Amino acid sequence: MKHVPLVLLLIALAGCGTGGSTSTDQSPADAEPSAGVAGSGVSSSLPPSKSPEDLAAAYKAAFERGDKAAIEQMVYWEGIPADHRDWTLRAVFNIRFADGVHGKILTAEVVDPEAVYLNSDAYPLPASKMLSGSWTGDGGGGDLRIPIGEINGQYYFCARKPAR
Repeated sequence: MKHVPLVLLLIALAGCGTGGSTSTDQSPADAEPSAGVAGSGVSSSLPPSKSPEDLAAAYKAAFERGDKAAIEQMVYWEGIPADHRDWTLRAVFNIRFADGVHGKILTAEVVDPEAVYLNSDAYPLPASKMLSGSWTGDGGGGDLRIPIGEINGQYYFCARKPAR
């Protein structure tokens, strides 16, 4: 049991590097975003975000009301395997704390992306901005560092491809 925190840290870091790439048949500029996770069974109507700030505000509202389906729709899923989506929602978007209306966004601002997100082939949708801030929930809390990209005038969170 003493190795569990180390294993969890290594799993999280494996999804946060800049290595590894897979190819898709469509470029992000030509692709239509795919929203939702297979088997979620819930669909909410989410208006498109016309700015990174609109996306950040929508995420904050969805997180605080525990609306997993809305958060799923905010993510650009093209090129992300279905079996990696649930992990992404839990580890990156902190769904486990938002689910059931137990989470609160303490701070959130849209900033220029950190260097690790720029020109990275790990993201099917290139980052142009980033949501930075902090959150809290039952038994947890942490920092927000979620890349944001734009496609066809709409803004989405960038999901990272699984490390290979």
